[in-house]
Amino acid sequence: MWDEIYDVYVADKHDLGIRNFYEKQNPAALEDVSATMLESARKGMWKATDQQLAALARLHTELVNKYGPSGSQRVMDNAKLRDFIAQKVDPEQAQQYRADIDKARKVSVDNADKGMVMKKETMSADAQSTQRTISTVVIIVIVIVILVIVAVLVRRRRKTNSLNQENWKQQ
Repeated sequence: MWDEIYDVYVADKHDLGIRNFYEKQNPAALEDVSATMLESARKGMWKATDQQLAALARLHTELVNKYGPSGSQRVMDNAKLRDFIAQKVDPEQAQQYRADIDKARKVSVDNADKGMVMKKETMSADAQSTQRTISTVVIIVIVIVILVIVAVLVRRRRKTNSLNQENWKQQ
């Protein structure tokens, strides 16, 4: 299965221009696909050739260098995978790749330290009053409808009982 995915997405065996398409539409998706394939090989779930691994690592590092890291946890939080990828490319590419990832990870940590406070939304007194009035009216209407239904059912039952009593008396 991984060989077929490699042949379609990396080797572009159908000549569809996969890399160009992804680079125009969503380079982060192709970056994530390549990272997933590399992680599968690293963990032994795919017996990729050295050429496949080199091509995948080159694709992945070029995408990161050109578009920046996608922020995928698969790569950002996985030092073993990052080292595995860096080992499969030339030293200059590996150095640039590590610098790009480190920069993105630092920005991520710096932003996490700042924290985010969500603005509390409140309703105005008029809006609350209107909402309570509507709720009250709805409840009153429901109660009236229930009372009318109960009254109709009681009346029918009495009518049915009185007819049954008259029929019983006549027999």
